Amino acid sequence: MKLIDALLPSANLVRVPEQAHLGPLTTTFLLAMATPMVLLPLERIKKHRNSPPGAYMNERSLDGLLAEAIDDALGSKQFQKSPFFRVNHWRFAKMPYGGENVAEQFPDTLQDQLVDPASEKAAAEISADRWSSCLRNALAHGGIVYLDEYGRQAYRGQTSFLAFVSAKYPRSERNQPPEQLLALRIAEADFLTFLRAWTRWLSETGLSLRLAA
Repeated sequence: MKLIDALLPSANLVRVPEQAHLGPLTTTFLLAMATPMVLLPLERIKKHRNSPPGAYMNERSLDGLLAEAIDDALGSKQFQKSPFFRVNHWRFAKMPYGGENVAEQFPDTLQDQLVDPASEKAAAEISADRWSSCLRNALAHGGIVYLDEYGRQAYRGQTSFLAFVSAKYPRSERNQPPEQLLALRIAEADFLTFLRAWTRWLSETGLSLRLAA
């Protein structure tokens, strides 16, 4: 977060000359910084909730209280009860998977749902576990879609919203086609606010020091 605070003003001045219409590289910078900030606690602690103690990169055994803090904040309770939730920042939608290639076209069904204010309530009421899994999968596997000021896929314009897209597989068997596509949406400015709240929570629990060791 200190790097973001120090360097974001500089990133705001950087543009690719032949793509100046896309705006400054703030979106690219924020996503690059957010990936380790979000993934490390999820991968090293949350992911291993039911893993044996000797699992690779399992930090749960290092501090049981910190593991409990992760489980409490990112467990089965509603996302709106998590310490880093902010009202009206996140939206959530899902749809049956029908062979869509999201890398080529963000499905209209998801775009329409995410524009609908009802998706704010949907995001607040999903479990924190589902929210974190969707965000984690999108960051880890490149499931990120840039959206314009109207919440539509931004092909030739500046990014205003980010969509984090994940997939739900039948019985978690990834050798089969997914059953559903899941999507979280947040404004770029609100994503920065989320990162501040996330970092504050990591610091208050002591997780930031543990993960930096």
